Amino acid sequence: MKRKILLILLFSMVLNAKSSTWEMLRVISSSSQTIMNMSISLDAMTRKKDFIKANYVQIQIDIANGDGEHLDTLASFYNIKDIPAWKAYLQKNYTSIFKET
Repeated sequence: MKRKILLILLFSMVLNAKSSTWEMLRVISSSSQTIMNMSISLDAMTRKKDFIKANYVQIQIDIANGDGEHLDTLASFYNIKDIPAWKAYLQKNYTSIFKET
């Protein structure tokens, strides 16, 4: 009888260990996905910053003109819905955006 109880306890421990292991793997997998998504977001932010730094002068010219391919690229980066209104807003506020400090 003691042996049967011991086997049941042992079997129960093994099941719990497997359950815990699967739970740990699920949490690790979920965490990995979250980290990967954060990494992708950071990569996208870095690409946006790099684009702006590399094309700053041309972006400034495009804003002054109220149009240009660099503004189109920025609009796609930031999912701007009303691009003409956004471009007009930037052009109208050119001096505020690029004022000398």
